[in-house]
Amino acid sequence: MILKNQKTSNFIRSLLLTGIFFSVSAAHASFKEKSGTLLEVAMPLSAFFISYLHDDYQGGKQFGYALTGTALTTVLLKNTIEKERPDGSGFDSFPSGHAAVTFSSASYLSRRYGWQYGLPAYTLATWTAYTRVDGDFHEVEDVLAGAVIGFAFSYFLVEPNESFFIAPVITKDQIGLVTQFNF
Repeated sequence: MILKNQKTSNFIRSLLLTGIFFSVSAAHASFKEKSGTLLEVAMPLSAFFISYLHDDYQGGKQFGYALTGTALTTVLLKNTIEKERPDGSGFDSFPSGHAAVTFSSASYLSRRYGWQYGLPAYTLATWTAYTRVDGDFHEVEDVLAGAVIGFAFSYFLVEPNESFFIAPVITKDQIGLVTQFNF
């Protein structure tokens, strides 16, 4: 298992370095814009690869369902709502596909493998959402809607890791997180 964790770490580092290289070398786009676009592809690929390294084919299958549901819902809403982008480049602003895909990936990694994977993944997903607003492709509500869609599909379609579980809890009087550890 140690070898697989080393492979995972090396793979993720390589992906990030590749993203930085392509982002910095692109003269026509900013680092932020390119990094957000790269993460939309890199995060789901990384999630599938991490599942493979864990010999977790069931988890990979569940992620496939969650990602497919996320993508189909996002495309359906974009084509139904037809909200204009802030930069005027089209009428497919709501919801953000980049945010939906990256938050679906982050939610999957967090739910399936715990905070060790979830925290960095949510950080990258948040960065992606920020780049979409900063690049004037979306407004805040567009990326928030994409994040909720991505999170929801993974939350409902992905079974949590057997040894560690964390989930949001919202009641009439409380907002918080519940955790469970199995030994």
